[in-house]
Amino acid sequence: MNEISKKILKTFLLTSALSLLHTNSGEAKVSTNPEGLTDGSSKKLLNALRPKTVKDVVKVGTNGSVRYIADHRSHSSHRSHSSHRSGSSHYSSSHYSSSSSSTKSSSFMSTPVAPKVYSLGERTISQGMNGADVSALTDLLIRNLYLNKADLTESSGKIVYNAKVKSAVMRFQKDANLSATGNADSKTVAQLKVWDVNKTTVVLGVRDLVVGNSGTDVAELIQLLSKAGYAPDPAKLEYENGKPKMTEDITMAIKMFQAYSKLPVTGNLDSTTIARLKAAAK
Repeated sequence: MNEISKKILKTFLLTSALSLLHTNSGEAKVSTNPEGLTDGSSKKLLNALRPKTVKDVVKVGTNGSVRYIADHRSHSSHRSHSSHRSGSSHYSSSHYSSSSSSTKSSSFMSTPVAPKVYSLGERTISQGMNGADVSALTDLLIRNLYLNKADLTESSGKIVYNAKVKSAVMRFQKDANLSATGNADSKTVAQLKVWDVNKTTVVLGVRDLVVGNSGTDVAELIQLLSKAGYAPDPAKLEYENGKPKMTEDITMAIKMFQAYSKLPVTGNLDSTTIARLKAAAK
């Protein structure tokens, strides 16, 4: 092996080692422009070794000499590009993070959906529920003499379907020959809307009785007064459509009972008077 071949072989070994040290730079490339080689076989061998040399790392002369030519500008440029890429990556990451956070914040701060407002008949109403449909239902029950307005209760400004309302619905369902579940379904509501109040079985306390009223509540009152020992004069009783009417004689009987029970003597059937009357009638 001649001297040139030996130098070229050494160059191969050296450049191979250097190329391993610079693989991360991404700039490994064959050096070109061999100069001054006069030996034809040496030129062929050098050409064969070109893929193994590294651009900007070493340069092999025509005489087999090796010179390190790493260009500082290349490294600076590389750092510049890396810095640019890094900055771009940082911006993208920050932008994505900010955008992502903004999206999440928007989802968490979204306006809550308002509860649905039901019209009467859209749902079956049961005890404990409230809403616009419950309010409409109680209006119908009061109008048809199944409920007293004083029995209503509210929660957060809304009428509640309480035990008194349920009892009123059950009484109506019995009068209308419906299943007395106490729940206001669409069928119950539909019949209540067209109900004839003259068919209502009115219970005592649902309305304030005045002279001239007639109905089942007047009949119940007469019965309680009679059992408690304060029966009105049967000869003075009046009737309308087969139902007894409220008279002055019945009002006087109420006053006598209130005086004996040490209650305010008003002749009006308030809740306390009714409760005492029922207790005395047992």
